[in-house]
Amino acid sequence: MHDGPPESRPDHVFAQGYDGPLPAGDDRSAATYRDGSPAMYPDRSFEHPSYGPSPDLSHGYSAAAHSAYDRLSTPLARQAGDGSAPTVRQIDLPAGPKNLIALLALNGRCARTHAAATLWPDCTDEVAAARLRAVLWRLRHRHVGVPPLIEIGDSSLALADAVAVDVDRFRDGAELLIRDPDNGSTEAEDAADAVLHSAELLPGWYDDWVLAARERLQYLRLGALDALATRRRKQGRTHETLEAARAAISIEPLHESAHRTIVRTHLDNGDIVEAIKHYHRFEAMLDRELGLPPSPLFLELVGPYLALSSHRPAHPD
Repeated sequence: MHDGPPESRPDHVFAQGYDGPLPAGDDRSAATYRDGSPAMYPDRSFEHPSYGPSPDLSHGYSAAAHSAYDRLSTPLARQAGDGSAPTVRQIDLPAGPKNLIALLALNGRCARTHAAATLWPDCTDEVAAARLRAVLWRLRHRHVGVPPLIEIGDSSLALADAVAVDVDRFRDGAELLIRDPDNGSTEAEDAADAVLHSAELLPGWYDDWVLAARERLQYLRLGALDALATRRRKQGRTHETLEAARAAISIEPLHESAHRTIVRTHLDNGDIVEAIKHYHRFEAMLDRELGLPPSPLFLELVGPYLALSSHRPAHPD
């Protein structure tokens, strides 16, 4: 299928350090990192071999900056031929290419008709298809400084094989923790750090396809945090156990297994008072929100301590 030139104005690619004037009428709203440098695609990242690996990913996540779970791209780096430090370039693209790349990164290969209908759901099929052709034409002919990111077929689209997506690495890490919580490898520790410090996918994006992907990843993270809390408790790492369980509760406040882990951890440390207080807080919240009691499993855990506290002799007046 031919991707003809769009009728809209040219879009521009800027390298880091560009200090010339913006074109007249330019309405870019480039995302920025916390240090103020522009990001090409807000809230995800990729690597490309012709530019070398994306820097400072630490398996894709960082507590000190936007987590890669939240980022669409990170600076591209080209390794100098003499082995010196990579040259970092920041590339800014408009919404059309950015949204298409995010869609393919989250959903994998898809039909051109599906991509067009997903990105422009309020348009007719003909208009949506024309907009998709315009975006693909821009990527091929206008953004000459961008490495090839999309494999363009007659009927389908996919990210190029050389593009690495950080959410894929997040999924792999989360699934590793769930599948093998006792794995002590460096890979598992990196996955634990990623799961613990990641945040919401593409904040500020409210497209239906983003919301669906965000929910899927949220519940995958919830399961991984459960597994991580169990792992840390077995290792006797109290603070990290509580940190993982509380991160799970921040996703789903009524997630009982995380509350049970917190209570178990307090009991492990002999902090019976705090364990009972936490149980009662959860019990009240569950009754207020759903009109339900905690599960028999939870009651079995705390029952002996509740019985002891209820049979304490009264203090004399």
